[in-house]
Amino acid sequence: TVKGNYLGTGTHGTVGLDVNGTLQAVGTAEHPVLFTALGTGWRGLTLGGSNSSLAYTYVEKANTGVTVAGNNTAIRNSDVNSSFVALDMSGGSAGTTIEDTVLRGTGTGTGVRATDDRTREFRRALVTGFADGLYLHGSEFVMSDSTIAKNTRGVTVTGAQAGVHPPRQCPAPPASSPPPAFNPPRHTTWTGWAPAFYRVAVISNTEYG
Repeated sequence: TVKGNYLGTGTHGTVGLDVNGTLQAVGTAEHPVLFTALGTGWRGLTLGGSNSSLAYTYVEKANTGVTVAGNNTAIRNSDVNSSFVALDMSGGSAGTTIEDTVLRGTGTGTGVRATDDRTREFRRALVTGFADGLYLHGSEFVMSDSTIAKNTRGVTVTGAQAGVHPPRQCPAPPASSPPPAFNPPRHTTWTGWAPAFYRVAVISNTEYG
């Protein structure tokens, strides 16, 4: 268990854990790793280096639970809860993979925030209890076999060509063809990547699903 003292002003203070190298926080189902606060809150965990791993890890009471700023971060079998922003991937976090992880809010803030064109993949995740479940701005974001439920807004997509690309008419599929690639190549007229969702339930949100 890693505990931080409250320092500074505001609900969460200014104490945080900034990792500029590689962090390997790997627990087990019986003995998970816990990042928390002794008091009301803390700033959160920032992964600034590459190739960090969180497994069977709980992050709680943070203003921003986990900020991923380095490449090739893997988060598996983890739980980020009671944070204003659970997972922020807004600066240089290519190759991030999230699997079998729960992001739980308290009715405000954002579950996942991604605001650049780096590649990230979510598999078997639950995002629930936020004002914005997912906020994606010009982000190459692939989510599969996951649930986004009981947020105020389920999914918000902004940036160039955001949304469902209304100017583009998709042709009818051929009568017989192989299944599409999991991450199909970008169309030449699109100025940025659009998020892709495969077998994702966006349900019971007040807006946008």
